[in-house]
Amino acid sequence: MENKILSVENLSYRIGSHWILRDVSFSISRKEFVGIIGPNGAGKTTLIKAIVGDLEVYSGKIVVSGKIGYLSQNPDRKRDFPIKVREVAAMGLYGDRGILRPFRKSDWIRVDDLLRTVGILDLRDRKAGTLSGGEYQRLMLARALASDPDLLILDEPEAGVDEMGKASFYRLLESLKNEKSIGILMVSHDIGMVFDACDTVMCINKTLHCYNDADSITPEELQSAFSSDLDFFIRSRDHFEREHHL
Repeated sequence: MENKILSVENLSYRIGSHWILRDVSFSISRKEFVGIIGPNGAGKTTLIKAIVGDLEVYSGKIVVSGKIGYLSQNPDRKRDFPIKVREVAAMGLYGDRGILRPFRKSDWIRVDDLLRTVGILDLRDRKAGTLSGGEYQRLMLARALASDPDLLILDEPEAGVDEMGKASFYRLLESLKNEKSIGILMVSHDIGMVFDACDTVMCINKTLHCYNDADSITPEELQSAFSSDLDFFIRSRDHFEREHHL
């Protein structure tokens, strides 16, 4: 692919004789939104950990061309911790400038621009613990974007967000993908939303069962990754659009 920013070749990982991932290969380019789906225990989060460097012992090859912005699964959220939204977003600058250096005026301008981009600038002086689920995910997204990543990785970002909040969040991701020319790799259990929002869908269950354009993946391919009793169409694109008038 042109403008490739991530390449994974024959990635495998096991604990003892138990395979968590086996021979997974794929690549992601700029302006490509890739969704990863699969049943619980399929190895999705393990794959993400390997890419972001949290998993050191594996076989295969991972090449990242540029910076990674990472929004982890269930990010820490202490409702009683007295830290403001603006300060949480500013933490995303630590990687480039260090923790001990005081923030300059230009840094705070940068932070406000990020909060404006994700739609919560008006909440910048609120305590982060008082935000709703959707607002907090936007805050975590602002923090992940602070390093100007080439690849944005999200692990189940819809957790704790209502249905309309999810739709709004994914529209924001689509806008960021195009405006900032970044690649996006996202793990999600919301199959309907993945097929609605993503350009490419990966079906993983220990190994890669399918990897194709969202419109090209068949129910049979999904069955190979999940199980025969999975109702693929409960949250299909047409159903979702009818339900929420999108």
